[in-house]
Amino acid sequence: MDVATRFHRIYVGDSIVSRIEIDISSASCTFHLNGASLLREGSDTDIFDPEERYVPARLRFSGVLSISCPEGKFCLNSTIVDFEAVPAINELIAFRLEMTGGYDQNTFTRSLVIEARDFSLGPEE
Repeated sequence: MDVATRFHRIYVGDSIVSRIEIDISSASCTFHLNGASLLREGSDTDIFDPEERYVPARLRFSGVLSISCPEGKFCLNSTIVDFEAVPAINELIAFRLEMTGGYDQNTFTRSLVIEARDFSLGPEE
């Protein structure tokens, strides 16, 4: 199963980000979340009946090339409301996490785009 397809099996909607770690020496970026789920395989997945639920959770991106905020500055928004993964260039995947919680109408929604080779989701250690 390719990386983007695997990413579509996770559910991080409404998850709260408590911490983001960037480890330059290992080219990784880790999101510490209050919870996340691994959905069951199949086209008729139910977010309320996941295969696994991790509380708290760790979403780690590996082989990170870049991290950007397409809207400009990132305002420490903490609630993930949308997420996707699409193939980029040179075997990289563009993982996008859209978050809410900015300080005014113009900053309420912001995205972080992580260009990376892979990801993993599991329980917080």
